[in-house]
Amino acid sequence: MLKKIFYKIYFSIPHRIRSREFYKFKKILEKNSDISKEKVIEYQINKFKEILNIAYYYTDFYRQKYDEVGFHPSMFKTMEDLKKIPILERYELRDNLERMKNKNFNGKLRKSFTSGSTGTPTLIYTSSKGIQRELASLSHQFDRIGFDYINSARIEIRGKVENDHLYDYIKEQKILRINILKINQNTIHKIIEKIKSVGYENIYGYPSAIFIFSELILKNKISLNIKKIIFASEILYDWQLEYIENVFPDAAKFCFYGMAERVCLAGWMKDDRKYYFLPSYGITEFDDKNCIIGTSLINDVVPLIRYKTTDIAGEKIETKGSYFPVIKNIQGRLEDIVYDIKGNKIPPSSLTFIFKNLGNYINKTKLIQNSFKEWSVYFETKYKNEKDKEIELIIDSMKKMFGKEIIVKVIFSEELSSENNGKFKWVEQKIKRL
Repeated sequence: MLKKIFYKIYFSIPHRIRSREFYKFKKILEKNSDISKEKVIEYQINKFKEILNIAYYYTDFYRQKYDEVGFHPSMFKTMEDLKKIPILERYELRDNLERMKNKNFNGKLRKSFTSGSTGTPTLIYTSSKGIQRELASLSHQFDRIGFDYINSARIEIRGKVENDHLYDYIKEQKILRINILKINQNTIHKIIEKIKSVGYENIYGYPSAIFIFSELILKNKISLNIKKIIFASEILYDWQLEYIENVFPDAAKFCFYGMAERVCLAGWMKDDRKYYFLPSYGITEFDDKNCIIGTSLINDVVPLIRYKTTDIAGEKIETKGSYFPVIKNIQGRLEDIVYDIKGNKIPPSSLTFIFKNLGNYINKTKLIQNSFKEWSVYFETKYKNEKDKEIELIIDSMKKMFGKEIIVKVIFSEELSSENNGKFKWVEQKIKRL
């Protein structure tokens, strides 16, 4: 009740008064979108020098890290000099957060957490201004596809809902947030009833959750008018997109890429499904394995410099525009890469082949690779006889992909649950990364 009262009072205040930093940074983003690539790089260099000086002179961690390799901020003059700066690994952020804080910052720390897909969620600090810069960047991304991030009504299918309710209707923000842990055959009609009663026609959420929602829409032959579907916070796979397009053929679809660490942000354009990075938000690089490396230009509380993610970029596209770099897709995450019996790497995006024969009797599957030879495959189904042929086809496809000698243990379940954060992890490997 108190939260709803707060929303009513807070959102009655004009947004420009509530969020000065939001509009200040959004003007920078708009200005930088209309200048040359060379001018944007100049902005990046100048902003990065500020972040680099904070890191070296006002944090214990970076001073020690850079002194050990003989790097000093004065050595950075052009983007080529980035290579002189050592990579920041995920475990370093996890183990040294307090030593990475800007000693000159006296404001209130804002906390966020990674999703914990590789284990324990990692805590990250930023400031209120950092949050507003993040929101301005998201708003700028949405503007590019004709969606008003602040004022457009939307159905959110992402994350959990407070008090574990089926949905949360935040009228002041024009948001209907669905509890993705509770989307199932027993609740779908009640969810649709609420969606139709508020009349919202835009969906924003996790690809895996929107996929499950779409399955139930199709299965129950439900008619729902949706104008836009916006995917975020997870990697969108081709097989998910193909299915969702079949369920909502008339809805415009867009995908955004980002992370809790806030080191880089990218998204599709209105008429182009490649990923365009936002260079005023962060500096984006790729290592020799195409892993994305990001440097935040919006967080001056805990500098994240050359932070190595586990996300794998697809083909790089040359561009002279003001949004860069540009890549064809996000192929997957390192922790989701699986291996054939000889140890060859296979990205999760290639696993679509295995499920091409999936019919009407199996709702969900989860693949777990325990070793190069041994697999566990979980099937969500309430049928006992019809499923056998489908399972044989899936196992046969797995043997063609991973090797005929593999051993597949089949486990049946009436319900495969999502993770605590609401995301459904459909592939997992327990082999030490090669």
